[in-house]
Amino acid sequence: MLICCLATTGYAANYADERVAELAERARSAAPQADPLRTLLLAEELYFMGHETGDQDKLAETLVHLYEHTEHQELRAEMGYFLTQQYRQTRQPEKIEKLIKELGYVNEWQLLGPLATSADITPHELIDDAETKGLERSVSWIEGRAYGDDDYWHEGLGHYGYFSTNQAVYPNQLAGVLATTWFYLPKKGHVRLGLGWQTKARAWVNRTQVFDSTYENDTASPDQAVVTMKLRRGWHRLSLFVASGSEEPNLGFFVRLTDVDGHPLECQADRGKSTPRRKPKIQSNGETALADLAKTVSPYALASVLMIKEQSRHPQYGNLRELFGRAYAEAPSRILVEKLLSLTEEPNERWKYLSDFLASLGEPASDPYAAAWTLTQLGQVAIGQDRYWEARQYAQKALKVFPDYWPATVLENNALSALGLEGLALRRTLELLEKYPDVPWLMMDLADLYNEMSFLSESEAMVDRVLAIRFGSRKFSNAKIRLLKQRGDLEGLERFYHDVLRDGPYSVTAAITFADFLTGNRRYEEAYQLLDHYLDQVPQNPDLLQAMGEMKLRGGAPDALTYLEQALALRPQNPGLENLIRLSKDEAQAFYKPYLLQEPPDVDPLEVSSVVINFDNKVRKVAPSGQSSLYHQLEWEIVSERGIQELTGYSFSYAPLREKAEIVKAEIIRGDQTILITKTGRSRISDPQYRMYYDLVAYQIRFPSLQVGDRVRVEYRVDDIHSTNIFGDYFGDLQYFSNGYPSKRIAYTLILPKDRKIYTHVEKMQPEHEVLELGNNRVYRWIQDQVSPYETESRMPGLQAYLPYIGVSTFADWQDMAKWYAELIKNQLELNHESKEIVADLVEGVTDRLEIVKRIHEYVVSNTRYVALEFGIHGYKPYGVNQVCSRQFGDCKDKASLMIAMMREAGIEANVVIVRTSDKGDIHPSPAMLSYFNHAIAHVPEFNLFLDGTAEFSGIDELPEMDQDALVLIVDREGNGELTRIPRQDNTRTDYHLVLNVAPDGQAQIEGELRYSGVVTPDVRQYLSIETKLNQNLQNILTGIMPGLDVINAEREGTRLNDPIKLRFTGQSDQLLATDGQGLKLPLNILNSGLVQRYAPNANRKFPLEIGSRKTRQVQVDIELPQGYEMADAPESLSEENDDFKVHIQFDRTGTNQMRIDYEITFKNPRVPPSNYAELRELMKKHDRILDQAIQFIAR
Repeated sequence: MLICCLATTGYAANYADERVAELAERARSAAPQADPLRTLLLAEELYFMGHETGDQDKLAETLVHLYEHTEHQELRAEMGYFLTQQYRQTRQPEKIEKLIKELGYVNEWQLLGPLATSADITPHELIDDAETKGLERSVSWIEGRAYGDDDYWHEGLGHYGYFSTNQAVYPNQLAGVLATTWFYLPKKGHVRLGLGWQTKARAWVNRTQVFDSTYENDTASPDQAVVTMKLRRGWHRLSLFVASGSEEPNLGFFVRLTDVDGHPLECQADRGKSTPRRKPKIQSNGETALADLAKTVSPYALASVLMIKEQSRHPQYGNLRELFGRAYAEAPSRILVEKLLSLTEEPNERWKYLSDFLASLGEPASDPYAAAWTLTQLGQVAIGQDRYWEARQYAQKALKVFPDYWPATVLENNALSALGLEGLALRRTLELLEKYPDVPWLMMDLADLYNEMSFLSESEAMVDRVLAIRFGSRKFSNAKIRLLKQRGDLEGLERFYHDVLRDGPYSVTAAITFADFLTGNRRYEEAYQLLDHYLDQVPQNPDLLQAMGEMKLRGGAPDALTYLEQALALRPQNPGLENLIRLSKDEAQAFYKPYLLQEPPDVDPLEVSSVVINFDNKVRKVAPSGQSSLYHQLEWEIVSERGIQELTGYSFSYAPLREKAEIVKAEIIRGDQTILITKTGRSRISDPQYRMYYDLVAYQIRFPSLQVGDRVRVEYRVDDIHSTNIFGDYFGDLQYFSNGYPSKRIAYTLILPKDRKIYTHVEKMQPEHEVLELGNNRVYRWIQDQVSPYETESRMPGLQAYLPYIGVSTFADWQDMAKWYAELIKNQLELNHESKEIVADLVEGVTDRLEIVKRIHEYVVSNTRYVALEFGIHGYKPYGVNQVCSRQFGDCKDKASLMIAMMREAGIEANVVIVRTSDKGDIHPSPAMLSYFNHAIAHVPEFNLFLDGTAEFSGIDELPEMDQDALVLIVDREGNGELTRIPRQDNTRTDYHLVLNVAPDGQAQIEGELRYSGVVTPDVRQYLSIETKLNQNLQNILTGIMPGLDVINAEREGTRLNDPIKLRFTGQSDQLLATDGQGLKLPLNILNSGLVQRYAPNANRKFPLEIGSRKTRQVQVDIELPQGYEMADAPESLSEENDDFKVHIQFDRTGTNQMRIDYEITFKNPRVPPSNYAELRELMKKHDRILDQAIQFIAR
């Protein structure tokens, strides 16, 4: 319905192109030397139009013009920086090289670090030392280059002006680095030194300190301080000490050296010369000409210069927020509000700035463009808080005051997409891009939409267009890599990785990612050479060393451990790396070898299939610490052509923060040939659409073209590398012995320290089983041959209930597990003062204890959104309740814990409940283990209430169906556990009473009353929460049974979460009854839709039929016919029931031209056994035959 009311907007010329043209004209007439400040602000505005304009050429040409026509050194540096960023985005590297060299950025350094941030540095005394006491160890000098000599982009740490020592020195957080170089002055004169840093900087020329920062910058930027000095002709040493802070390891700097005319000075990083004693004569120390000039002009000018220089708090010039605030008080403007917004991410602050400015514009707005911009920004605040309808309203208001302001249309499209109307958002974005074809912002939005809708080819084409003008965008670079992986384009991936490295030759992350790609495709030597090249530049980088070690481990290189141990020496507090070294040294790394299968067993599969699994063999070893290693061996055999289509790949999951995964073997055995499988990739296992985020990654193996008879073999291992077992002393494993194809053999081997007691259970199979003692270990082995594939059926209970499996646990019983879980979560349930105040406000003045429960339950489900952050132990352990309360989101156990803590604070005992939801299927209740459970809720024993905090529209007596009859473990605060099932709620009803007053032309006046209770209510409540008219909501609810319904008036009773829902309405329809030659017909699907297709489409069943909660639907229809009409013979009534289903359909004449239909069906049981299925289906067929008919009303 929304689509119908959204009109296409007509667009004029791009306002951003017009603004760029205006700025370009001003630039042509500007005199940069006469007014450098105005030129700088013009260039800043021009540069930041780059996101919105399609005329990128005009923008770049204008910046070039300003750069080439200024001799002001500081202004020239800022212009050069804008241009560098513009050229990087638009992939014009040859122009960057020219700029950086012209501007005099120092390209060679000798580096010493990491040093203590408080180190008392005397550079010339350290020059000759082979080793110096560093931050954590002795350190030596290394050479660092900004860029290559023969090939500018081949190597280096400073291709864009900023010299990053982050890659060369580790640790780089709360650390310092000393850099030194030589520069040559061809004649006696002035030298200009431009410095940029973040946390701390000191500089020396020869043996004299020439600069010491007394303040921090927001980040490093060119010429944040300028030192001018007079020196004699000859070579001079420049030394620089910079330090990083605790928040950002930004251990790098900008350094420009030029003569007084701006010509770059020759530099060489040679430690061999002794440091001269000649003292520089300092002319200025730290001041910047642009800031000094701006200070004399206005607070706005000064604040703008400081913002460009990333100096929000300057001891000499002032505080950005105060300066902009003073400027705004003097003369409010849109550009001022935009700059104030850039200083805060706090939504309330942003809202106030925008609301105040909008009010100042008046009604109607004195500046329509400024009003449209402001309204759009208010919409962005709303969309950031998930208030999508409100965001859309702001967008529409913006377009009303300034129809050509297309960013408002983008905002509305984003809101529509968030509301699930991606198709409409896509169409409107395509219309925008057709009008404004080269605007980066629109291309990015369209690429995002294509990706969300899985239009992969369109997405890749648009990502390519974005990268052509915004190559530095990490988001779209990652998107390109992901798309290339999805279609297995190895050559394309390699080309793109080369492009990424060309753009950031200093990027260790990019190099490691590319090397990982190479090793994943068995190109080990190329990976080693790539990382070797980087290690030549930054030999002390632990990330590179660890990556090299791990990749050499994969390739079987003998020197792998050397690299890993070097990395550990640089980063000693790295338990994951320690464990990896331990695993690599441990002879037990081959723990799986005695249990490997080389050939499939000589048995026939039980079923004919397109694919047969020859073996599925898992070996798991548990260390005394509780950590474990898994080795998994699989082999498929292609039996038919259909199998070629079906078997396209395989994937497994692991948690990279605490586990290491390695593919040991991936190959195809074709006759006497062995073909390596090289297409592999990784992707995160998260679902943002459902707000679920995991620390798991899927390791994917894509199979190439297969042939009948091929055997595909995959072997991989996953090792715990975390410093400890995140589950403490607990170990558990649940292994299913079934696959989607028939399996010749499934085997599971478990190796444990023999002093570890375990409890096991084998279900639905009788495997071969043996227990062996080998040294300090005990080996348990289960083997099952000729395993049938699992079967599925629509509406069957959870599949896991029918699979054979082995359960292993170290818990002796459920009390043992309950005590463990209570200990795990006890500290998470402590409320702080602020959270306790919320509870006090909720229950103030309430004495009814059930009402207290309702209020706390409603608060938690209404004020905390469902977002699952399932990282590490937090897959089972809730986050702290105060954290959940303050950030207002959490998953099932987080919301349950908050509810429990609040109720306990209010004096009502509540306990945590670990749940195996009913859709997972039944399982044997031993041994006690975590693996059975997938959900958590709360229990209030005083009222025997089970409350699900994730059911955001469910009242306290409307528990979701998946929770009902679920197996649960209730854990109280003392650690006592009770294994039980949640009782089913038998209160689900839908009751409709409809009165139809029919006119001779078939028009029907309708009155209705609808009531809902039980598990059907939350869906209705959620639907009614949508911000449209109640009339429209009701129309949409009833449209399936009452076509053409136009609701004229509607009323609702029950708006709170725990209120039952009752709706009344009046309306009309001209499509409900059909006319024919005899009179009128009323289709009986007004009562319900057919049941056979929904519940019993197949003639037979193997598994029980899952109905869900016991439920009743009752519909009563009273019909008033027009004068002169009477009902022909009514369909035959039906009143019949069996063990599982009851149906009653009655047709009665209640007057001369009146009749009543009574309809009621009841599902009596939540599950129908296969033995009752035929009888149920037959009764449903009788029901459907009646509803397929129509009542004939004949004109007398």
